[in-house]
This record gives sequence, C-alpha cells and structure tokens, in this order.
Amino acid sequence: MRAGVELPSVWNDLRGQIEEFIEIMQQHVQSDYDISEIPRAQRRAKAKPLSYYSSFNDRNAGIAAAYQTGGYTMKAIAGEFWLHYVTVSRIVEKNWGMIYFIKT
Repeated sequence: MRAGVELPSVWNDLRGQIEEFIEIMQQHVQSDYDISEIPRAQRRAKAKPLSYYSSFNDRNAGIAAAYQTGGYTMKAIAGEFWLHYVTVSRIVEKNWGMIYFIKT
C-alpha cells in the first residue's frame, strides 16, 4: 500500500478518457442513424372514438375493427359494447386477419 502512495492517482486522467469515449460514440451514432424521423409505416393514425365502432351494423365487425386499430384494449371495447372482455377476445380471435376498410 505504501508503494502506491507516491504514484499519481488513477483518477487524474479519467475525465479525458470519458470525454474521448463520448465523442467517439456520438460520432458513431450520428454517422449511422438519423433518428429525427419516424418512418410512415411506424406511425399510427389516431383511433376513432369507440362510439364510431359501436355504430357498425355488424357488432362483431365493429369490435374487431376497434381492436385492430391498436388504440383500444379489449377491456375498453368490452365496456363500450356492454360485453365481458373474454367475449371480446373470442370475437377478435374469430375475426383476426379480416381487413375492415374504414373511411377516415
């Protein structure tokens, strides 16, 4: 332990190492990625109100369409349609993969 007393502290040069590391990492990130834009495919339009889906002539189509927007949970849909969420789950499962074209 006494031999290390007169040696320079290991912390003296640490700050420069951190700054150099940060600079290298920032250059790497800036050169490889442009995170300022989100691709259009990853953007989701705001879901219409649940009352819109409850006005469908086919109740099950309305339930499936509401869930497929990604904007509502099964519990929220169940509340709008006065159903149990398990019933909503079964309806969604039976109608999964069907595409409902909804005018926006």
